[in-house]
Amino acid sequence: SHGEQRYDSAIPFANIAQAYLDQSDLKASTGQTYKQILNQYWMPAFGQKPIYTIRPSHIREALTQHDVSQKTKRNALIPLRGVFDLAIEEELIASNPVNAVRLKKHQKPAIQRFTPSEKESLLAKFEDDPLFYFTIAFETGMRTGEILGLKWEDITKDTITLTRAMVRRRITDIKTSKVRSLFVSPRLSKMLQNHPRRFAGGYVFRNQHDNPCLDADTFNTAWKAALKQCRM
Repeated sequence: SHGEQRYDSAIPFANIAQAYLDQSDLKASTGQTYKQILNQYWMPAFGQKPIYTIRPSHIREALTQHDVSQKTKRNALIPLRGVFDLAIEEELIASNPVNAVRLKKHQKPAIQRFTPSEKESLLAKFEDDPLFYFTIAFETGMRTGEILGLKWEDITKDTITLTRAMVRRRITDIKTSKVRSLFVSPRLSKMLQNHPRRFAGGYVFRNQHDNPCLDADTFNTAWKAALKQCRM
């Protein structure tokens, strides 16, 4: 009868999770991703727990162990919901605890733009390459990887053409459809025209071994120091 605890309801989470992954209707690539998520987030927390004992609060608790974005947490719940759906089909549980887990909508923090005077006081704290780097960033809005990928031959008196970027410490060509030209402001143009390495060709930003800068670490350090000096 319904009142007595059925023996098979003590089936551990791990068994149902495995059964869920073995289902044939999961695309191979999806199955791989789900397996990774289950191993990373849910097996450590629930592996040997009888499936009927897992509550929404346990799921929330397990999520707090991971310092990741709301979007990543939401993705982590997808295969988990699937495991519990399978348990419902098998009549091991009556409802899906994942449905009671509400995650806050991810809100991007509002971008605080620097006022012209803040910008000037920041730039005044830099010299040499950091000054050049942050002037390019402020004047063109280029991304870090695009600035690091810049070569002198991409630059004319009044335009910069973006054809490559540094992505994860590797130079990657930008798709032809995404190649764009940026206008060079008079301020930046003057700096470019007077730059000692202007006729050297090759990468604009180079490290002490004269190789292209693979990351912006030194610039980021200078940036943090400047913010601190300006008390921002």
